[in-house]
This record gives sequence, C-alpha cells and structure tokens, in this order.
Amino acid sequence: MLLIFVGLKSLLLDSIGAMLIGMALLRSKVLTLEAPRLTYLLMMLCGYGIGVPIAAWETYALINADFDAVLKARNLIHYDFRRVAVGLGHLGAILLFCRSFPASWLAAKLAAVGRMALSNYLLQSVLGLLIFTTLGLGLYGQFTGFYLYMVVAAYWVVLIAFSNWWLRRFRFGPAEWLWKSLTYKSRQPFRKATGV
Repeated sequence: MLLIFVGLKSLLLDSIGAMLIGMALLRSKVLTLEAPRLTYLLMMLCGYGIGVPIAAWETYALINADFDAVLKARNLIHYDFRRVAVGLGHLGAILLFCRSFPASWLAAKLAAVGRMALSNYLLQSVLGLLIFTTLGLGLYGQFTGFYLYMVVAAYWVVLIAFSNWWLRRFRFGPAEWLWKSLTYKSRQPFRKATGV
C-alpha cells in the first residue's frame, strides 16, 4: 500500500501540483515578466528565506545523526515544502534577472531554454539516465556536495548550447513540435524558412 501511495504521489500529485503552481504563475503574469519587479524579489527572498534554512537544518541534523535512516525518512515530511520554496526562489531570481535586463545576452540565451522546456526536460532526463544509471556510466552516488553543483552547471551549459543551436535551425523544440502537431491534428512547419 505504501508503494502505491509513493507511486501516486511522485507520478500524479507532483505533476498536478507543479502544473497548478505554473498555471497560477502564468495567470498572475509572473511567467510572462509582466508582474512588478517587487513580485520577483519577494519570490526570491521568501523562497530562499524559507527553503534554505530548512535545507541547512535538515543537513545539520543528518550529519549529526550519522545519516540515520529514520531521520532521513522524517525529513521527507517537509522535503516537498522545502523543494517548492527553493524552486520558487530560483524562479524569482531568474525572472528578476530577465525582467531587469531583457536585452542582455544571457537573457536571450536563457529564453531559448524556456522555448524548449519539454524537450530540455526530456533531454536532461536522458542525460541523467546515461550518467547516473547502469544503462550508462553508473555514477549514482559518486558525486557529493560541491561536485553535484558542477554536474548541474554542466547540464545547464549543454541545455543552453543545444537550445540555441536548435532554435537557429528549427521553429520549435522536437517535443514541442510533436505536441503542437498532435494538438492541432496536423503536421506543423518544423524547419525555419531561411534554414542554416
């Protein structure tokens, strides 16, 4: 029964929760950069102000308890709350940057990643599969602490480079094109008219 609950939570509730948060942020014009700068600043400050202290407390408690399994399980109680808070903090920081410097080189490069969000999600999942599982390099558990941030930075470099390269040649990301073609029930134009 517990496995069924965990499966439903991770497959259904996480997805629905993320979609509802995304819909609320879109309707309130946060994701379209039309909200006041203060909104993004508050997202960043509140998200980090709630999530980072919880993460620090959890980490401190785990280290002092020598990574006790019971304590790890207890931390799952507030894991989702911390994760959403830090995620909103990250989102607030990125959107505040894009709102403040819309014509910057970095904002343009990040916009390409957003235009291919579904394709990038799938690509990052495949990369994770190939890097961390035995289907690929089998490096799960080999990176700790600071080294995980280097892996995340490498992911971002790959996603930004790939997205910008792809969108110079095509109108949509591959997954976005498929989704749009299925939605409109007709094959949508894929390549840019000028080509490269």
